[in-house]
Amino acid sequence: MPRTKPLSIGVVLLDLVPAGHHQPDLFASANERRQKLSPLIDRINDRYGRCSIGFGLFPSDVRAFKGHAAFHRVPESWEF
Repeated sequence: MPRTKPLSIGVVLLDLVPAGHHQPDLFASANERRQKLSPLIDRINDRYGRCSIGFGLFPSDVRAFKGHAAFHRVPESWEF
């Protein structure tokens, strides 16, 4: 990682094809259902607490985790 701020960033897109030439997604109908359910699930979890409802079962260690995301440092073990 350079120590100076970059002046610009470039992106190159290769091998682009028209959308009609793409193979359909095998799980498109499931993804559409999940996209419709996501806002409702978020509202329920906001109101009744994390992991109140979801798409599947959460492992017990995930349900019990009360930590917070650390963006600027590595959390200490006692914080968990």
